[in-house]
Amino acid sequence: MLLRMRRRLVLALCALLVIGFGGTIWWREGGKRLFFPRKWAEVEPGLYRSGQIHRRLIEDVLREHRIELVVDLAPDEEGDLDNAAEREVTARLGIPVLSLSLGGDGSGDPQDYVGALTTAVEAHRQGKHVLVHCEAGSERTGAFFLLYRTLVQGWSPADAIAEYASFRNRPIKRGSSTRYLDAHMAEIASGLVASGALGALPDPLPSFAPAVAAAAEP
Repeated sequence: MLLRMRRRLVLALCALLVIGFGGTIWWREGGKRLFFPRKWAEVEPGLYRSGQIHRRLIEDVLREHRIELVVDLAPDEEGDLDNAAEREVTARLGIPVLSLSLGGDGSGDPQDYVGALTTAVEAHRQGKHVLVHCEAGSERTGAFFLLYRTLVQGWSPADAIAEYASFRNRPIKRGSSTRYLDAHMAEIASGLVASGALGALPDPLPSFAPAVAAAAEP
């Protein structure tokens, strides 16, 4: 009898461990986003960033934070229920959406970054609440805010890279968009000056390569 009870106890403990381990993996791999917006942060009052918000949360999040403009840096994908829910909710609430199709590594047409930054900066300057997001909330959104922090706010590349790294799930040296931004920085900055989002070209232009190299050191 005692041996049977011990076996049952061991089996019960094993089952709890399996459930707990599986639950932890589920939470980390996506379950969390059913309850909290992925990579959500308030960059500064009235300006927010995130990944694609789950369909069960999107309306409450937009209402709670009084979002008046959404800048979506990821392309619409057929069958994406979360993206479809965002489109339905923003249309119903009368929230404008600027939808762009940047590459998953943060690359694409540099003028898309100019348009996204110009639209977001102008709306934010008018006191509107703005949400900028992509799918995961790290690469394309991270590139957007690297440009915003350095070009618009005058942050150092090192400080901007430190913030950028804090939103990533993988080492910054792997698949980052910083090399693309460095290659197109002059075009993007000139476009922002032409649009009025930026008063003048910074001298020198920000370069992220040194900060990335320092951040990638073991």
